[in-house]
Amino acid sequence: MSKEDDYGEPTSDLNMKDGKADFSANHGCCRDLYCLIIFAAGIVGVIIVFALGFSKGHPQTLIYPINMNGKFCGLNKDGTNLKDFPYLYRPIITNNTIEVCVKECPVTNNTCFINDKDGTGHFDGAIAPEECIPSSLEAFDKLPNLYPMTDLVWRCVPNVKGITQQVMPAEYTAFYDTFTTGVNDLIEGWWVILIAAVLAVIFALLWTLIFQCCGKICIWICIIAAIILIFIAGLWLLIYGFDHYKDALQTEKTNSIVIIVVGVILIVADVIFVLIILFLRSRINLAIDLIIEAGKVLRNTLSLILVPLCYILIFLIVSGLFIVTFIYYCSIVEMKIEGGNRELIFSKSDRLVLLFTFFMFLWVMFFLVATDQATIAGVGASFYFSRTADDRPTFPVALTLKTILLHHLGSLAVGSFIIAVVAFIRAIVLYFQQKAKEAKNSALKCFLSCVQCCLGCLQRILEFLTSNAYIVMMIHGKGFFHSAIDALKLLLRNPLRTFIINKIAGFIIVIGILASSLLSIIVSFIILRPDFIGGKEYSSPVHVFYWWLILFFCFIVAFAVSYMFLNILNYLVDVIFMCFLQDEEMSSSGKGGYRTFASDDLKAHMNRVAEDDEKRKNEKDSKRVEPVIVGE
Repeated sequence: MSKEDDYGEPTSDLNMKDGKADFSANHGCCRDLYCLIIFAAGIVGVIIVFALGFSKGHPQTLIYPINMNGKFCGLNKDGTNLKDFPYLYRPIITNNTIEVCVKECPVTNNTCFINDKDGTGHFDGAIAPEECIPSSLEAFDKLPNLYPMTDLVWRCVPNVKGITQQVMPAEYTAFYDTFTTGVNDLIEGWWVILIAAVLAVIFALLWTLIFQCCGKICIWICIIAAIILIFIAGLWLLIYGFDHYKDALQTEKTNSIVIIVVGVILIVADVIFVLIILFLRSRINLAIDLIIEAGKVLRNTLSLILVPLCYILIFLIVSGLFIVTFIYYCSIVEMKIEGGNRELIFSKSDRLVLLFTFFMFLWVMFFLVATDQATIAGVGASFYFSRTADDRPTFPVALTLKTILLHHLGSLAVGSFIIAVVAFIRAIVLYFQQKAKEAKNSALKCFLSCVQCCLGCLQRILEFLTSNAYIVMMIHGKGFFHSAIDALKLLLRNPLRTFIINKIAGFIIVIGILASSLLSIIVSFIILRPDFIGGKEYSSPVHVFYWWLILFFCFIVAFAVSYMFLNILNYLVDVIFMCFLQDEEMSSSGKGGYRTFASDDLKAHMNRVAEDDEKRKNEKDSKRVEPVIVGE
């Protein structure tokens, strides 16, 4: 494959020092500083919005209940002091027009509710049930309390524990019993779920080790097995179709013809699949070697596992802060109260402030994702461009974070800003989609769905491009746009290898996630139900009723942990692949006696490509006809 084509010149050399890659010389001053300043200004703007809401807002007005007179229970507001009446009580559960504030919820159903006529009420247990009768159908001055109550979010709701079968339907109590039993089982078996999470990490790490030992054999066995199975299926359909076609009635011959056609399609597709595999076998081997190399990075830098965990923790903290900001600011917005319902009246400035805050939330979230990717990219690049273990940094994660903080926060802000803009537009289109759905406008709904689909594709393309731009940025220390252009040209010079490696790596990662999750589930099942393995004499250390519920949560947690762990490996494959392409081009340029950093297996792929390029060049030169000058 020629490297000098319509997609630019090969990549420039690394800065070298004593035969080693000098990454410190690649990174100059802080790149894309202008965007970092804008990002910091946006953060300051969000802090101002929070301060404004915190100083003037009353978030209780968004949460506390409102009685039928439009007054807040538990608050001293609008000239009405209801601080001593924090709970909302509905005398008739099915009637939401009669709601009053009470001091406490009735714990028994032997009390009589007395309406105080000012939006409040109290309970009197001395009044007999037969005497607790309203004076008229419209009065509702006295009503018997039918259910024992408990408070939930400052509202009195029926307490199922104190309700007998005669008071509440059996279906309601059965649901409550099932729910409480399930919650108690989860509390009892929490440590089993924790064990499943730890096992998921262990099995995922074992998967990478096993793949390094026999990855090529496993992949080629799967490919050959798929070819054989497809061929057998197609041949069986052909034989089955021809046998039934001979004896079938005229009306049933169509089914036999369809079966024969499907068999022919499978066999033809299998032949095409074999030809493609033969044509791409070297690239498939390259993908496997890259995955093995990425596994070495992960095995030698286990601290990388903590990087996504730290960013997830920061993500949760930042999300909580933004939610608090939204709540406090919404509490200073004008509120319209009708009966027991409230409606926020947003002015144009309020909408702009909330839209700005939401956009900054998206920007910060994608900035965290970019920082995570850049950290993994820096660690992977420092590992690849090291000839020996002594050349590698002692603390690669810390060194990479230092490089990012000093040089590349602006570049990360640029990349995350671009994706945040697209995500923000998608959120606006989603809002209009809901409006079109409410208005039952099918044409507008269809148009907006198409726009949403196109924007989703654009966002995925930009995420792919920015993730590769961060890799080039951590290698050469350029700004975001220079790195993005170099990454795009590099990928366009190697489109087939990029496609094959992404698909092979994705397939292996999916298999690893499923294998790790299922193995964790099997061990968790053995812990929960040892009697299935060793007989009834073995009792479970966890005394639960719905053991399958714990197993379900074990699978969710194990799947999430396996995905997080192996997603690091997936991105490391991209990092090693980009390093390999850069190393290959710098080696083929022949400048200054450059020596490749690739391992022996990857170097073999480089040599094969170099030989193919040299062969094509010689063939091109041999076909060139020397001009003949007439008269000489």
